[in-house]
Order: sequence, then structure tokens, then C-alpha cells
Amino acid sequence: MSQQSQETQTIFDFPGAKSSVWSHFGFYKKTTDGDRPTDELDKTYAICRQCHSKVKYIGNTTNLQSHISKHHFTYPYKSHTTHTQPKLVDFMKKLPNNSPKAMALTKAVAVHLFSDMRPISTVESSSFREILREAEPKYTLPSRTSFRESILPKMYDDTRAKVKKEITKAMDVSVTTDCWTSNVTQSYMTVTAHLMCNWQLQNFVLQTRELPGSHTSENLYDALMESFNEWGINPICIVSDNASNIVKAVSKFDQTSTHHLPCFAHTLNLAVKAGIAANRQLTVLLTRCRQLVGFFKKSALATNMLHTKQHRMGYPEHKLIQDVDTRWNSTYEMLERILEQTVPIHATFTDPSIKKDARSILLDTSEQSLAEDVLSILKHMKAATQIVCHESIPSISMILPIIYKLSYHLKIEENDGASTCIQDIKRAIQENLNRRYQNADIRRMLATSSILDPRYNHINYLDESEYKAAVENLTLEVMGVYDTQAEVKTAGEPDNVCSPTKKSKTSSSAIDAFFSCFNEDANEDIPVANKSAREIATEEIRKFTSEPKITGDLSSLDWWKQMQSVYPNLAVLAQKYLCIPGTSVPSERVFSTAGFIVNKHRSSLLPQNVDKMIFLNKNYSIVL
Repeated sequence: MSQQSQETQTIFDFPGAKSSVWSHFGFYKKTTDGDRPTDELDKTYAICRQCHSKVKYIGNTTNLQSHISKHHFTYPYKSHTTHTQPKLVDFMKKLPNNSPKAMALTKAVAVHLFSDMRPISTVESSSFREILREAEPKYTLPSRTSFRESILPKMYDDTRAKVKKEITKAMDVSVTTDCWTSNVTQSYMTVTAHLMCNWQLQNFVLQTRELPGSHTSENLYDALMESFNEWGINPICIVSDNASNIVKAVSKFDQTSTHHLPCFAHTLNLAVKAGIAANRQLTVLLTRCRQLVGFFKKSALATNMLHTKQHRMGYPEHKLIQDVDTRWNSTYEMLERILEQTVPIHATFTDPSIKKDARSILLDTSEQSLAEDVLSILKHMKAATQIVCHESIPSISMILPIIYKLSYHLKIEENDGASTCIQDIKRAIQENLNRRYQNADIRRMLATSSILDPRYNHINYLDESEYKAAVENLTLEVMGVYDTQAEVKTAGEPDNVCSPTKKSKTSSSAIDAFFSCFNEDANEDIPVANKSAREIATEEIRKFTSEPKITGDLSSLDWWKQMQSVYPNLAVLAQKYLCIPGTSVPSERVFSTAGFIVNKHRSSLLPQNVDKMIFLNKNYSIVL
């Protein structure tokens, strides 16, 4: 075959070739006796794509590589040696600090530190480093200084920016605050923010700052004002305990825009403590209960014997509970546990190994009966405390309905017994609660919140005059919202406002069934032509309060998300009021978290680092 015909003959790729040298070689196809090509490759010679030379192919690429090296050395060619297995030294190279895997591991370590409230010195622990070395030998763990001065501060700044963005988007923000003293006698003030976006409650810990000096109302006011200015917020409500200094501090804010709400859980605590202190017979009972629990706490023999009796008699193997003076719930739990373990306790004291004179601390029948009667009252107070402390559902709207329900359980009845003890407790608790909720502004805020919550706007927790006053106040607020929205529609609503979302579909069959039961006219738009703002507000409130009671698994926020287009003005107010927490528990919960890092073993931890660690612990996962 002539050279010219070879150059025009088609060179075919070698299927399955792995070496890069095959990008320069191929094969002709075999031909018949009449020089007609077949479908089979002629692998006798490999054909160079550059010079069409034939190179003997013996099953490997040695001859092909030699041809390229000798005749086409200037042609770009990547040697096949780059595709060989990595050398052992490559496996021993450390990961660069900016590599994706190293950065992911560093981030994971940082998250471990603030999520589990571990000291930063953990990264210097030999056992901790050994764990990482076993997991990834090529990873170099940054130093303690790097985590303290660079890595954690950057994560704090990034998280803080995200939290501030969420707060900026919110239509209204409320806060809770409380002060506490660490084990190393450092005073701190915690401030939390609560807002609603797209009908979901969001809770953030804004700061936990050291509060030097005495806790006067002036100092507390300055600390709160500094926090609000730093975060750029003007809260609609500040929730705190009933201490006179914080109440006075909050009163210094503009009361037309920032209201104060006493923590309902703290108020219940004060009311129950007043009830417990109202009767000497109960005081004696609690003293004897504390002695009984103290006996088992101090005697290992008695504790082991009680455990044995519980096991043999089939009772829950629970330890007795000693109450704490500042937590009435613990008093309830102490009484409840003693009554639960009455039989094993008596069986323990009958054992010969227990001294006979110790039996004098056992409760007699009348004392047990009194304890049962007290628990029958306090169980309602405990249930009220538990349900109002949830952070994922509106709680301010529960307060008046709970007080109304408790007043029913606190009524003086003939079957309270001949003893005046139960009557004294009921009377003291009821009087204390009533006295603490006489403030007209607080009751108006609570009544408005409850009316706006479709779970409670059908409960008769208000007398007729107070209900009419609350509706009139709500009407005025709806009129203001209507006028404001009319101006916003004219000017154009800002893009960054976290306004109510449009009515969305839901997969919940219970919700679908619930809304399919509405009358057709329930979803009709309220006509606004030729109507005043008062007429529009009155009609919207009338139709809202006539809605069927919420049933099933539907929450009040889910209800509002579905119905906001039907009641647009009330929806704005619902977002404003229902984001207010009924308690300052969110701030108090920070205390237990802080206890893991502010202790005698970490007394040198700077207050600013305490703030950052708690901030990341509470907020990082929320804004991921």
C-alpha cells in the first residue's frame, strides 16, 4: 500500500485503552484479499497519528512510548507514570489547613466545644488528640490559642450576623431578661429575643454579659438599653421576674411602646409559696417530710435497705427527693415521692437493722392524708407551670385562661375537710394571684393576646365589662393596622420585612378536614368599599370570634397561617402579641447551661468568652 493511501486510511481508537500514549496511536482495520476493510482491528502494528508510521505492537506500550520519545519529543505528552499508585510518602503528607477536609474537621471540633460546653483546653488533651489522630492521621489540630482568638470568634461573628438579620426581618420583637450569679461570684445579665416569622416562633439568646456593681434599677436599665441599642431593637414587651429592681428598671422605658409582663411561672411560684406559708399545720408537715428524706440521704444503710424493699415489693426504684426553698415544684415532688414510696419506707423502718427510735420521723395516717389533699391542689399549679413554659407555642395567651381555670380549682368547698389547712392554702394562693394581676395595662395586654389566640377566644375567662373593654381596645388597634397597611400599600412594602406568608397547602389531613368544614362565606374577603376603618375592624373581629373552636392537632399558629388572608389586620396583631413569651424561663434556662462553663475549675474564663460560648451554644443550630 502506498504512503499516500496510508495517510488517508482511517485510524481507529483502541477500545479499553488506559495509557495516555494511546491518544497518539490507533489501529487500522484488517482487510480482505480485495483490500476491503473488515470490522476487526489489525493489532499487528500500532499507527502513529502524527507521522502514520507503523510501530510493532507486542501487547504493551513500550515500543509506542519509545517512538514518541525519539520522533516526537516536542509534542506534548503526559507520561503514563503519573497514573501509577501513589507513593507511601503521599499518604504521610499533612492536610493543608485550608483544605476542605481540614476545615470541616476544625469546624466539627469547634462545634463540639460550644455545643457540649467543653473548655477550650480540651484541644490540648492528649486523649482528645489521640482520637483525632486515629480518625485522620493527616489532620493537624489547631492550637488552643487559634480556637480562642480566631476560630470561635469568627464563628460567633458569622452566627451573630445571621441572628441580627433574622431580627431585622421581624415585624415585632419581645425580650426576656434575668440576672444570675455564677459559682465564682460573677454577676451576669441574660437577654433573649422572641419573634415570629412566617408564623413560626423564633427564640434567640442575644447576650450573657457581666453585670458589675449592684443590681440597682438604674444599672439594670442601662444594661438593657445598651443591649437594645447594640441589636437595634425596640421591644414591644420585656418579660422578667417580679423583683422590684427590674420592674422599676423596665418602667423607665416608654410605656406606650414597651410594656412589662411579670413572669407567670415566677408569679405562680410566689403564690404557691404564700399558700404553703399560710398554714402552720402544713409547715410542720413539710418539716417532717424534710427530716424523713434527710434521714435516707445521710444513711447509706437505710438507702440500701429502701432499695431492697422497693425491688422485692415491686415498687419503682426511685430515690426520695429533697425540696429546694426557691422551687415550690420540688416541694410538690418531695410530697409526691414520699406518698409513692409509703409502703417501702415503712417496711424499711420495720427492719431490725434500723434503730427503733428513728421510726418517730415516719408520717402518721393524718399527715399522709393531709399530704394527699395538698397534692390535689398543687398538681393543678404544677400542670399550669409546665404548659406555660413551652417556647415553641404561644404562651402569653394562656395566662388569663389558666388563672380562670385555677380559680375553679381553688374554690373553697365543704368537702375540704374539718381542718382549715386546705382552705387556708386555697385562699392564700387565690388572693396572691388576684393581687398580682390587677394592673389594667397588663390585663389589657393579656386579654388582647388571648382573644387573638383561636384556642382561647371561646373561653369565658373575662367578665362582660372586661371583655367589652378588651374588644374595644382590639378594635382601635385593628383600625391603626388598617390605616398603616393602606399607607404601606401606597408606598410599597420593604422587601426585607418578614410579613405573613400566603396561604399555603398542607399535607395534614386533619387540617384539610378542618378547613373544608367552614361555611363558604368564611373565606370571602370583607368588603371595604364605603366602610370606615372602625366598621372594617368591627366586622373583622366579629367574624373572627365567630369561628369554630380549634380541634385536633391544629395549633393556633397553623390556624393563623391558613386564615391570615381572611383576617389580614388581625393577623398583624396576632404576630405582634403571640410572639411574647408568658415567662422569663428562656433567660433562666441559660443559667443551667452557663453552669457547665462558669465554675470553680474554670474561674479564669473571661466574661466575654462566656458570652460567646453561650451565644453559640443556643443560636448556632438555629441559623444553620
